[in-house]
Amino acid sequence: MCWFHSVLVDRRKFQNLGWNIPYDFNDSDFEVSELCLRLYLDEYDETPWDALKYLISEINYGGRVTDDWDRRLMNVYMASFFNEEALETPLFRLSSLPSYVIPEDGPLSSYREACAGLPPIDLPEAYGQHANADIASQIVMGSNMLEVIVSLQPKSADSGGVAPEDMAYQLADDLLQLLPEAPDPEVTAGSNDGSALYVVLLQELQRYCALLAKVRRDLVNVRKGIKGLVVMSAELDAMFGAMLKNQVPARYAEEAAAAEVETKIQEATESKALTTEALEDVRLTINHLHTSCDFLQQNYDDRKEARTNELESLKNGKAVLAGANMGF
Repeated sequence: MCWFHSVLVDRRKFQNLGWNIPYDFNDSDFEVSELCLRLYLDEYDETPWDALKYLISEINYGGRVTDDWDRRLMNVYMASFFNEEALETPLFRLSSLPSYVIPEDGPLSSYREACAGLPPIDLPEAYGQHANADIASQIVMGSNMLEVIVSLQPKSADSGGVAPEDMAYQLADDLLQLLPEAPDPEVTAGSNDGSALYVVLLQELQRYCALLAKVRRDLVNVRKGIKGLVVMSAELDAMFGAMLKNQVPARYAEEAAAAEVETKIQEATESKALTTEALEDVRLTINHLHTSCDFLQQNYDDRKEARTNELESLKNGKAVLAGANMGF
């Protein structure tokens, strides 16, 4: 039971590799499940495995699970740990690693020694994960730690005497100079040929122009807010803090980056040209097949007509012979 709870809780550090949806499993789930386990073991002579699995996996812990695949995974863990083999097999292995086993029956001190002998750092294999799964969790943990360190930096002037407001103002000014002018979507997209690629290209250009206008407007407002000309709203303050940390503002998370949009535009243009060329090749191939079919049909009709004429000639010849015989 303890190991089952540990697996469910610690798989959350692997992000989407552990659970499709992060669930808030806590000690209350373990305490309720432990109480159910104790009551059923005391009241029944034979262990009611099916009832225990349903109560613990489907109700106590499963009440938090909303994804079908996560529920399936939890039921697999429950079936692996709650069975007769776990009680009958000496040193039953709880994972692929040899260190995680069910200790033999003994006094409380023996269980403490078994817990003390576990590895100080749990490997991903202990939770049924691949060894590379730990890389993703370490990247997330490192990113979170760096974000906390950056957020703890002082907001006063640095050693050079430059205030954070001056740094953000200068950065906003530099970004405004680097920001390109928004193109005309219809002119850039070219002539409308009615294809789906043209519609996608036009939509991406419109989003790109909206993004440029939004970035330009926010940068201008940040500069005005630093100078005290406009009220520094929560969004502008968040953007100001992100600029000091050299981060992309959160409000742009749902918008496409300019470089990505340009790449999409180029890819769409190339795909359009390739698609047009491919369609032309298909058209020529179909015309060639149609011409070949006409030739074969004409050849078949000519031979059929010739064969029919031959049969008619034979019939006429037989008729003549028959008449000559009768006259003879």
